[in-house]
Amino acid sequence: MTSHVELFNAAVRSGDWASFAALFHPEAVMTFKPGPSFQGREAILAAYQASPPSDTMRALGSRFVPAEEAEPTLGAPAPASPPGPPGPPSAPASSDISEITDFEWSKGGTGTMTIRRSGGLITMLAVEFT
Repeated sequence: MTSHVELFNAAVRSGDWASFAALFHPEAVMTFKPGPSFQGREAILAAYQASPPSDTMRALGSRFVPAEEAEPTLGAPAPASPPGPPGPPSAPASSDISEITDFEWSKGGTGTMTIRRSGGLITMLAVEFT
């Protein structure tokens, strides 16, 4: 998750949301609790471009769990992907595994992100604000 947080923070600072959106599968699902959901890389990119975050984040800790254990936070199912190159070395590449990371915003507030990857791309990102 560290690389995801670093790339998110780089996009916040630079405004380059296209590079950040390239991390997502073309059919990825991104949900916010509370908030909207977006289906597909292009919709995710458009959302970040239309309302770019101005706050960076810091990861507080991550854990890996079987995808079915993370299901209550998802909203919509993640798309299937053909096998591909593995994700970051610290993260399992399988879409059967979800990474859950607690984080804090630089301007205050906390949340939890759940990410599922397949073929090295994010297929599902669920963000819950606490």
